[in-house]
Amino acid sequence: MTEPRSPEPKSSPEPMPSPEPMPSPVAGSAISASAIPAEPDAGDVARETLQNLTTTTRTVLAGLDPTGWRPTLIVAAIIAALVLGTQLINAAIPVPGPRPFPGASTGPSLPGAPVEVTGNVRFVLVPGWQVTQRYTDQLPGVAIQKGDVFMELRATAAPTSGSASDLLQQFRGIVAGQLAAFQSTPPSPISTTGLNGLSVQYQGTNRNGNVQEGVMFVFVSPSGTGILAHAGGQRGSIEPLLKQVQAMVESLVAR
Repeated sequence: MTEPRSPEPKSSPEPMPSPEPMPSPVAGSAISASAIPAEPDAGDVARETLQNLTTTTRTVLAGLDPTGWRPTLIVAAIIAALVLGTQLINAAIPVPGPRPFPGASTGPSLPGAPVEVTGNVRFVLVPGWQVTQRYTDQLPGVAIQKGDVFMELRATAAPTSGSASDLLQQFRGIVAGQLAAFQSTPPSPISTTGLNGLSVQYQGTNRNGNVQEGVMFVFVSPSGTGILAHAGGQRGSIEPLLKQVQAMVESLVAR
């Protein structure tokens, strides 16, 4: 009689393999919220861009003919307005309500009242425009704004030739160097009380790919002060305000 076989011991089940670790989420994917960088503050971006642009402008202006100009910064904020567009300008420069400039000699900024560009140059502010900045450096002046249009008026030394045409040529050259596909109208004469100058309208594409348009005015006073006025904005913004811009420019008086 055959002896019964002892039951074979059951083998222990093989352990399940450990699951492979999941790969780290790809940066910028919807899974990894921490991988998505926070958007920078618009004001910080604007201020940083303005600082970088001012440095670039200094480099450009350093190449101006030293026999015709003082070695000074010429309208850095004008170039900033051209290149950056009004959104960055608005973020960088707050628009205050109408109020006097600090200091008794600067005059009020209320609509219809004279506003000083420098000690011997002033103009009348049209209602609806607000003063946004005052410059008291080597190139005194004022910045004003209405809606999406930014305007500056600055005073500087006139070229040795005393010619508004030479002043316009250098100013237009700086603007053209900052815009692609730059086009401008031929210079047109413009007169104010005691001042004769030139104006040019232009259009070009800024470095953000936006079409920028504007109008620039230049004058040389009998005392040898060069006056630069510029209004700029996005395409379509200048034309509705052009008469107001011209009215303020035509109100310029130089003592």
